[in-house]
Amino acid sequence: MILPGALRPEESDEVTADLIARAIAVLRKTFRYVVVDLGIAIDDSTLAVLDLTQHVIVVTAPELSAVKSAADAIDILRKLGTPDDRLTVVLNNRSAKSAVMKAAVERTLKRAVNVEVAFDGSKPDEAALTGTILSLTDTRSEITRGVQALADILEEKHGKGRALPLRLDAPASAAVEGDC
Repeated sequence: MILPGALRPEESDEVTADLIARAIAVLRKTFRYVVVDLGIAIDDSTLAVLDLTQHVIVVTAPELSAVKSAADAIDILRKLGTPDDRLTVVLNNRSAKSAVMKAAVERTLKRAVNVEVAFDGSKPDEAALTGTILSLTDTRSEITRGVQALADILEEKHGKGRALPLRLDAPASAAVEGDC
């Protein structure tokens, strides 16, 4: 199930931290994992989600600005008290040749990359255009392998649950486990 935030920009003020917390409470009753795409801004709504979060996934591309933003996000998460074992870093290679090598990303982030998603050509764009789920239509794709590696990490840390609806194209996501 995917629930959008505001459908139109003028509705964004109506999506409050309290509304998000109530929505997560309702979703927890049905789903073992609730995955929230937090985007890049840290505001009251983001902090409300982080207060409920047991695991944070930071997704970055191997590009200078993206890695810098990820490093800043990790620093903020640490200051908010997020322990390293509840933080997973995903390196999403969106092009065939990376501008920044994995080792440089890890040095900048001051931690290891937990999952690296290799470049998968035009497959993600084609799946988006046709409305297909790549992990179901191409079980050998690089994105499918990356999603499976991420699911394995979460399963190892938090136990088996229902299928994890993950987005790999966002700067940061938070997995809120049902039994917080």
